[in-house]
Amino acid sequence: MNYWLNLFSEESWSEFVRHGSSVSGFRESRWTVARRVQAGDIMPCYMTGGRGFFGITEVTATPFFDKSPRWDGFDFAAWIPLKVSLLLPDDAGIRPPDLRELSWIKGKPENHWVGRVRAALAPIEDADGEIIVSALNQLLLD
Repeated sequence: MNYWLNLFSEESWSEFVRHGSSVSGFRESRWTVARRVQAGDIMPCYMTGGRGFFGITEVTATPFFDKSPRWDGFDFAAWIPLKVSLLLPDDAGIRPPDLRELSWIKGKPENHWVGRVRAALAPIEDADGEIIVSALNQLLLD
């Protein structure tokens, strides 16, 4: 099992939900990375605009390449089948600076993490993935 960063805007999240929350899309340029994703991998979800990490998805099947339009307003060609395994309420999330033990936060300049989350679809070190998943689970329990 590996961890991968899944990035959403409010608009892409709406399209994801509107289409059954079962496949996530990425630009064609991310296809090379998407092909490395495997069933069982975990994808912490990050939303732009200040919400931060807000959910966890699990990959359910092999990624596929399809340029036909699926989501309104998005030109995605790399698709990853998944299921939502954890979802925080709409007003909740964890911003990366609150996860000070992440390797891309600890000892780095204040906003160093911004480029890291904008680079999705991207692999996440196992230790970092575990930190994110644990924090999301804890927030859901609180």
